[in-house]
Amino acid sequence: MADLLQETQVYLDRVNEGVWMTVLHPATRSPWGEAEGRVACIRLLGLDSDILKKVQRDLENRTLMQMQKGGQKSGGAITSAHMRERQLDLIVAATVDWKNIDWQGTADVPCSPMKAREIYSNPKMDWLRRDVDNFIASPINFGGDETEEAVSLDDGVAYLESIEKKLSTGASGDSASSGAQ
Repeated sequence: MADLLQETQVYLDRVNEGVWMTVLHPATRSPWGEAEGRVACIRLLGLDSDILKKVQRDLENRTLMQMQKGGQKSGGAITSAHMRERQLDLIVAATVDWKNIDWQGTADVPCSPMKAREIYSNPKMDWLRRDVDNFIASPINFGGDETEEAVSLDDGVAYLESIEKKLSTGASGDSASSGAQ
């Protein structure tokens, strides 16, 4: 039987190092840039990473302070725009690298918090923002061996088949993820 603490440490190492998420086309769910041989990927930290835990605590404290101000003046009320901005802060902090990201006519845009914020905050990129948010929130994306072939969670049958295959071969971890490379 696997040691709970040792297996947890493997997971925590991966959430703190980050794993690659393949960017999937919003309509077809095929890898973005696959036809050109330049698949777009984003390296993301998991919600259980030390960095994102700190960011979450800071955001929660700011939200609580804002809520306390709400009773004192009208400017202190929490709105959906405030909550959306907090979620944006979290996914920007989770983005540690990317490759093959082209943006507004520029190929291979360097990864930076400012550029990540620009891309994720564009209303036309809500689909990518959702994908990143869902990816970092799912622990299964940070388990197993990153060299294993990824199976998208969007293809439920293929995902279940990959889990069954791993179980039948005695594999202990699940690395099937929404686009992890």
